[in-house]
Amino acid sequence: FLAVLVYFTIPFLPRLPFIPGQMVESYGVLGTVEAITSFHTTIRKFDGNLVFLPNAMVLASKIHNFSYTPNRRIEFNLSVAIDSDLDLVKERLLAVVTANHRVLSDPAPAVFAMHADASGIQLALYCWVVNADFLGTRSELWQEILSVSREGRGLTLAVPRQEVSLRDFR
Repeated sequence: FLAVLVYFTIPFLPRLPFIPGQMVESYGVLGTVEAITSFHTTIRKFDGNLVFLPNAMVLASKIHNFSYTPNRRIEFNLSVAIDSDLDLVKERLLAVVTANHRVLSDPAPAVFAMHADASGIQLALYCWVVNADFLGTRSELWQEILSVSREGRGLTLAVPRQEVSLRDFR
């Protein structure tokens, strides 16, 4: 009787949308699924720590499963100096990302001006990579962008600053 009951109830039991070995983010925890039991899911974070999440919490939270997507977008939010030549900045940023062999050409990398204020011009840089290359490529590109900025090759990152005016109220 128990076997028949289990057989007919299995389709109605909630299933987690991932399996061990997949990279997921659930309940604010990002890492690789190590194990799934009937009570909890074990996720190994990228710093090596193991996190045990009760399955009820996992099912109640938003779950990002990065393993089902073949390609993934890398997004950089940069603030460049307000007096920057935007055409030159875009050219330099695109040169950095297209020079990396892991960045995909389709869809093509793109740079957009998103906002400007007294502290600088906010840019968004987008490029796509194979999912497995995401973290390594993102790190390499950040290092290269910072290198280009330090060398003064047409890319000056904004430095937050605040002006204070003192007035004599006598």
